Amino acid sequence: MAEEHGIMRRISRISSRLYGDLRYICRGEGLTQERLESYIREVTIDRIKLAFSLYTCAISLDEHKDKKDGDYRSIISRCYYCHYHLARAMIFWISRDDIDKHEKLPKNLGKILSTEYAEFIDKLERFRGIRNEVEYSPYPEVDRSLREISEHILVETKTSIELMVCCFQERELDFDENM
Repeated sequence: MAEEHGIMRRISRISSRLYGDLRYICRGEGLTQERLESYIREVTIDRIKLAFSLYTCAISLDEHKDKKDGDYRSIISRCYYCHYHLARAMIFWISRDDIDKHEKLPKNLGKILSTEYAEFIDKLERFRGIRNEVEYSPYPEVDRSLREISEHILVETKTSIELMVCCFQERELDFDENM
């Protein structure tokens, strides 16, 4: 009876959008807790795959011999978005919440990860600022050349990926690191 009362209280607070989402998800066979957790795992891994693919794209751009200004800007952007999607995946995996606002990600990530991941959170914020400068301004206010920044961010992104793979593994999410 108490469990049913709790369920009824939660239902009384849902929005029409959430109700529609719940109806859609539960259609057919119905949604079990096991299937829900399986879907959450798949969505998290798909986000990680997206992050890895963006890093791979940045590496491919870096391999071009005669890079131009736009290539360096794209490398910086792809590396930032790799961090962005790794952060979204981690928050989703741990808290089951999808935070997609760029400025909210670091704060939310800081609430759920220990201080040993503070460097990743700092990179997420710093690289967003750099990405904003190089994507939105023809004259970005940056302290080094775009080539130097892109080289640095590529190295830092590789380190971030290794760190976050360990973080996911510590939280019992195993996946093929060679995605």
